[in-house]
Amino acid sequence: MRSIPFKIICLLGLNDTAYPRHNRAPGFDLVAQDPKRGDRNIRDVDRELFLEALLSAREVFYLSYVGQSLRDNKPLPPSVLVSEVLGYVAENFETPIGEFVIQHPLQAFSPRNFQDNGRLFSYSADNCAAGIISEKDRFEAPPFFDRPLSEPEQKWRDVEIARLVEFFSHSTKFFVRHRLGIDLPRDREEVEDREAFALHSLDRYSIEQQLLDDALDGVGPDSALASVRALGVLPPGGTGGLIFDELCANVTTFADAIRQQVAVRAQQATIVHADIGDFTLGGRIDRVRGDTLLHYRLTRLKTKDFVRIWIEHLARNLTEKKPALLFGKEGDEIAGYEFPPMENAREVLTNLLTIYWGGLRLPLRLFPRSSWTFVEKIFAGKKLDSARYSARSDWKSNEYDDKSRGERDDSYIKLAFRNTDDVLDEEWEKISLLVFKPIFSARKRR
Repeated sequence: MRSIPFKIICLLGLNDTAYPRHNRAPGFDLVAQDPKRGDRNIRDVDRELFLEALLSAREVFYLSYVGQSLRDNKPLPPSVLVSEVLGYVAENFETPIGEFVIQHPLQAFSPRNFQDNGRLFSYSADNCAAGIISEKDRFEAPPFFDRPLSEPEQKWRDVEIARLVEFFSHSTKFFVRHRLGIDLPRDREEVEDREAFALHSLDRYSIEQQLLDDALDGVGPDSALASVRALGVLPPGGTGGLIFDELCANVTTFADAIRQQVAVRAQQATIVHADIGDFTLGGRIDRVRGDTLLHYRLTRLKTKDFVRIWIEHLARNLTEKKPALLFGKEGDEIAGYEFPPMENAREVLTNLLTIYWGGLRLPLRLFPRSSWTFVEKIFAGKKLDSARYSARSDWKSNEYDDKSRGERDDSYIKLAFRNTDDVLDEEWEKISLLVFKPIFSARKRR
């Protein structure tokens, strides 16, 4: 019906590379290899169809194409046929070419869609309301906190060890979740729509940690292949077997390194209950082997690992002066840190609990990466300006690497310190040193 007249004819998708179509003959096309006059040409056929559609339109001939890039909003040319029509109109009619071309707004709620006597229109009441709001002056949101919260209830003075570890591992997240009752959604990863041939990093870590726990208890990792396959995260067939062999080799090497420095036999959990000033500290301390509190991660150590063993070590030394060991990875090497018995454990815990209480009324300027980097550089003998520069590098995102996410982009920190001037100030330096400097002073590399 391409030659039958119609009042209105619309042609959509007339992008530069879409129409006319290109001749892409397969390699076995003998006609394309030896072309003759009169052979069928797809581009010529499309041009003929366009002309027939133009001649068939009686009142409106509507052409549409994507005129701006979705990536950087740069203008995109239309099909050469559209350009030829616009060029003909410009040469033969006095009406400005702008009267024939309508540039649609990007959003459906654009105020251009709701102007009186406009060429664009919309029937959406919701988009109309949004368009009215979009035209108003915008103001930046005020800081999330302008005054401290009220004093916490007395029950907050009964502090579990695990709760204190959670607080100092990410004080801002603890404040937002437990004091304000706001649990922000996590970033969701896209679900793979094809069969995996590699092990996800989180699955790898989880499996290695479980195999390491069993290995230190005398259970060889080689016997766990069936149970690991049952988890459904290993690639099938021989690929999964090779990956599992690699995991076993890593676990065996790591377990041997731990056995050389600590007793293998696990002891019963230590129950802590102590009154420290106005606080009561209690909880359960596991992973004690021989006389040593032991923690390990078969991956790169993070701030939360040092915070956990440090607080548990202090709590244990309230009643028994015993050492602690932390093992992890630094590059391809196994790193070990020893914490000797603490004579001033009560004093250090008193300071931590005081900081904890203040952090329940106002977000604490203590950040896992930036604060740790700052104190680490200071303890390594770097100048103050150099330590600040390194900390701010962790705080800000890398503009040259889209995958590098600065700590200020953490959803909880971003909310609690919204539109706050210079978060990494003198108060931040003071709190960072108060909390993390004792850890660096006490730990010894093995």
